[in-house]
Formats: sequence, structure tokens, C-alpha cells
Amino acid sequence: MKKVISNVLDRYPDSYYESLTELEGLLKQYFVTIRSHTFERTFVPYLATFYPHSTPPLTYKKVGEISITVPCFPPGIFYDWQGNVVEAEDGEPAIQIDVNGRFAGLYFPHLHSLYATDWSHDKVCVEVAREVVPHLAEALGLKPLTEAEREKARRRQMRALRRTNTVSVTVGGDPEFEMWRKGRTLRAEHYLGYEGSIGVDGSGRQVELRPAPGTPVQVVRSLRQLIKEFAEDFPECDLDAAGHKYPCGGHIHIGGVPDGEPPGKLLELLDDFLGRPSLPLSGDARGSYRRLSAWESKPWGFEYRTPPAAVFSNPRVARIVLKLVRNLVARFYSGRAIEYNDPPGMEDYVRVGGLTEKEAVYLVEFFRRGCPESLRILAAWGVPGSKERLEVSFRDDWLPERKRWFREALLKRLRKGKVVLYGLASSRGFAATVPGIPGAAMLDNPPHAPLDRQGRVWVGLPWTLRMEEDADESLLRNAAEAIVRYCRQQLKNRR
Repeated sequence: MKKVISNVLDRYPDSYYESLTELEGLLKQYFVTIRSHTFERTFVPYLATFYPHSTPPLTYKKVGEISITVPCFPPGIFYDWQGNVVEAEDGEPAIQIDVNGRFAGLYFPHLHSLYATDWSHDKVCVEVAREVVPHLAEALGLKPLTEAEREKARRRQMRALRRTNTVSVTVGGDPEFEMWRKGRTLRAEHYLGYEGSIGVDGSGRQVELRPAPGTPVQVVRSLRQLIKEFAEDFPECDLDAAGHKYPCGGHIHIGGVPDGEPPGKLLELLDDFLGRPSLPLSGDARGSYRRLSAWESKPWGFEYRTPPAAVFSNPRVARIVLKLVRNLVARFYSGRAIEYNDPPGMEDYVRVGGLTEKEAVYLVEFFRRGCPESLRILAAWGVPGSKERLEVSFRDDWLPERKRWFREALLKRLRKGKVVLYGLASSRGFAATVPGIPGAAMLDNPPHAPLDRQGRVWVGLPWTLRMEEDADESLLRNAAEAIVRYCRQQLKNRR
């Protein structure tokens, strides 16, 4: 089943869409894109838009005027202008269009674009527009576009949209976590205040981290620093995103948007790609907070409150989720209709959500896992607590991404000890120094002893697991589990 999302401001009866379709028939030969009641954030070439909502205001400089007279013109027809345009000396040159002595729109000759009043309101308005369009085309010298001109115009539109609609959206968040110490959940307000980048939320029960907004990478970097600061201030504590005792939200901040009230269609888009698939990751305590289309208005935009804290449970998923949200919001406000499968499939996360194939696979798999008993944060973010510390080091050649993957996997499962992961020569084939890796031969005479005098556990892995870019993820997970079992046994023997 397919779904189409557009940034129309509100829902309208079928008769409205029928009127818009008729209006499109009058104008499609002159313009590439025709729409009505949408957010317009920039001057886009070859666009005819009616009753637009423009934020920030579109500035124009009047360089001409066209007056059109329509006999039997109904009084007050399509004059409820909401375009939010401002005349300014440095604005985009525009020709003002008057119908029967009343303002009816602006034409921008440099862009071949029309910004007009509500010509699409109903069939009466369309009949008036039917009289206006021929006069307008003659006065402006509009000619039907050839296929070559239409394709060139589409490319101009895409360039304009990329310049103005992909870099302005900022993201952030204030995820909530449970505070744990020695297997017991603590009430955060006994240890933290309500202000600052590390504080408590209104209920006083959860720890709330407030990273600086920016790009997804910047937010993840800021969040990691806050987690480090928490670990330094509370060396015996950890954070947990599962939220089985206290409700833990993964609120996402969205800035750079027209106003603080997101359109229903935008919330529907976010729900389909993130809210609905992530809600099952909510812990037992989330209760009434576990709902779709949850949001709050903020001075800088709005806060999307549907996702649980699990979407911030490790840096990789946090970055992918923030990237997905930023791309979806930017795409929505670009004005282009968005078509995707309902529910979204892997290809939709790539084509519509702007993720890479690997990011899409990881995110969809993350959603499918469900909410575990715990989602401890310090280990997942590579921030060991000072009281329970695991040190993971690497020798020989590794893909940077593979290093991060194994480090995170071990930090999630091991709390103490020192582990050295090293490479075995490719001449040894698919072999390892630990048992239990599917298909891997157990090396009888490894180059390093399993446990050295400093108490470090040495683990040798084959080239495939270290350097092959498309290594099977299930094989990597099985390898990590085998390494964890092996390290626990070695560390137990040492004691």
C-alpha cells in the first residue's frame, strides 16, 4: 500500500482538491509545480502557489503591475491573502497582479513563478481564474514549456531546494534515563538540580541530558561529552534507557521550521518512519506517554515526544535517528510530495529518509529487537565508569567502523577487565583463538597467550571479521558473544 504526504496546511474536503486539479489544468503548460495552501520557505523557479504560508516572509520589489478586469466578478472572491510577503527595496523583483482593482498575487519574472491569493478555494474561484489566466499569459508573455525546458526547470528547482531546505533544519534532544547504582534505581532529584545540561525533568525521577543542538554528528558528540561528565560526577552510577520503573522519553528537538506547531501531515510522516516502529521499545513504565504524534511547541521550533529513550541508547542509533528526522523534516518543507510504502520499507528509509543502505538495515533491525530488560548507557557509549572499567584495545589492521562495533559490543556485555583484540595473518584462513565463532577453525598455537601477566585477555580474529566491509552482521554478533564468553572464562580462571 502506498501513501503520499504533502505539506498542505490542513485537511480539506474533496471539492477543494477537485478545484485544485482544475486549476492545475489551466496552468500546467506554463509552470512545473502547482500547489496550494502549503508552506513556502524560498523563491522556487517555475512554481505557481496559491494561498501560501511563507516563513520567513518573502520579500519582493515591485517592478510592474498588471490590471485584469473580469465581468460579473463575485465580490470578495479569493482575496483572503495569507502569503506573508513584504515589499522591500532589496527584495526579489516582482510584477503585481490586480483583478478588478484588487490585489490577486505576484509574478516573479526572473524565476517564472507565481505567488497568488486563493484561486483554488472552490469551483467559483476556479471559474474566475479561467478568465484571468489567458489575460495573465498574454500580459506576461508566457509560452507553453517544451519538454526540454520543463526538464531544465525541474533541475533549477532541485538546485534551489537543496540550497535552502536541507541545511537549515537543526536537531537536538533531551533524552531521559533512569539513574542506577549497584542494581538499584535512584530518584535523580536527590542528586541533580533542574537546571543545566545534566539535570532532572519535571517529575524529578529521571536524569535528563540536554546536548547542544546542531547536526546529527554534533548532537551525538555533545551527548557523549555529557555522558562522560555524568560518569565522572557519579562514578558508582550508570544510566539506563529501558525505562521499566520510570518513563524514559527520547524527545527530539527540531529547529529551523516555520513555526512551533507542526502540521499534522509532518507528524504523520515522523510517526510512520520513527514513532510507530520505535514505540515497542518503550519500557513498561511509559504508560500514557506511549502515543503517536506527541509534540510540544518550543521557542526554536517543536519537540517530537513520541520516541522512547531507546533511540538514544547508543551513539550509532542516535546519529541515524537524528539524521532521519532532519532529512524527513527538510523534505517535507521542500514542498515536494512524498510517496512511500505504508508501512515504510527498507528502500523508503533510503530514498525518502536519506539514509545509506547500511544505516537503514541497522535501524530497521534495531526496531525489530524490542525493548530488553536493560539498556545501560555508559558502556554502549564507550564511557566506562571509574569503579567498573573495561579496557578494550586493538592491534594490527582494523576497519575503523569494525573497531567501534566490537568495542561497543564488548562494553555492553563486560564490566571489568582488559581485552586485546588482534589480527591473525590471512594465510591462517578463517581461524580464531576463541571457540564458538560459526565456521571459524580454532587455532591450536596462537601467537599470544590467552592471558598475560598484566591480566589482559588476548583474542585473535581473522581478516574477514576485521577488514571485510560487507561482513555478515549476524556473524559479527555471534563472534562478539563468543569473545564475551571466552573473556569471562579467562578472567574467572585468573581469579
